[in-house]
Amino acid sequence: RAPKTDYPDKNVADQQTEPSSLWRAYQDVIATRNTQQALRTGNYSTITSIDNSIFSFIRQENAEQIIVVTNLTGDSKSNVSLNLASSNLIAGSYQLVDLLSGNQMNFTVNSGGSFNMDIVEMEAHSTHIYKLMTAEQSKSSVELMVDMNELIEQEGFNPDTESVILISSENAMGAEEQTLLDEDGDGIFTLALANIGIGSSIDFKFGINEVENGREEFPNSGKLRAYRVKEGENQVLNTYNQLTSAITAVNKDFKNELKLKIYPNPAQKHINIDGSDFSQATYQIIDIKGLVKSSGKLDNNNYQISINDLNSGLYFIQVITDKQIISKRFVVRK
Repeated sequence: RAPKTDYPDKNVADQQTEPSSLWRAYQDVIATRNTQQALRTGNYSTITSIDNSIFSFIRQENAEQIIVVTNLTGDSKSNVSLNLASSNLIAGSYQLVDLLSGNQMNFTVNSGGSFNMDIVEMEAHSTHIYKLMTAEQSKSSVELMVDMNELIEQEGFNPDTESVILISSENAMGAEEQTLLDEDGDGIFTLALANIGIGSSIDFKFGINEVENGREEFPNSGKLRAYRVKEGENQVLNTYNQLTSAITAVNKDFKNELKLKIYPNPAQKHINIDGSDFSQATYQIIDIKGLVKSSGKLDNNNYQISINDLNSGLYFIQVITDKQIISKRFVVRK
């Protein structure tokens, strides 16, 4: 299909560097689900609200407890009140951390796992994904890194006489400008940020020497990289980009993420799975109506799954590990 006439203003490249874009919203929601076991396999209980337009539930998986609250209407809601009569939650004081915004509020669980919860304001069609944490768990550190080697080779940057700076919008970092260091001389400049709230979005770009000298990334534009702070290790590696092409922050280990290959495709009697070590992983095959047609466990490096019972058509296979869910589509042709 030919692109729509408004593609210069509405395109994926611009959405990737637009802090409030739909593309980023989907990235955040998908990443949150993939990193929270409770959202994938946890026990489910509905949370009561006197307002039928507010949908809320809690999911629990071992030590993980997550509360999801959604405003189903096109109107903002004030003073949203929720309550749960009983649960498996341990009585005590917690922080409720919104994994999609980084906002936090105090939260008390009563004996028997009951609680009352008040949300001051919910925007139209908005969703909050809250995780119960201690005050210590609600903060993390972030190591921002930028690879300058390509620019050094092009003689566009001299590491002996010039500096790399971080340029940020108003966000959790609390500063507009900070300097990165290359202590081991490998061309990768680093800045460590401490006590950043889980779920906070860091919106930033890199520059050389000073702000607004034409040598920063995405010059003469409001484009920024973004990174949503997660629990555990936060190492964010980028390659310096003086162009306006879209590049957003990724985890350092992005290139080591699990890979999934399926063959033959189309298939008749069986499909083979190849790629990463999926030991201890499970799988399920889903048809285009969303029905699970088969499922099982994977326990070797090369896997063969029988599809003799499947009719001709389009299917999806999901491989579920403790870190992520990987999906591929395949065709059965008999």
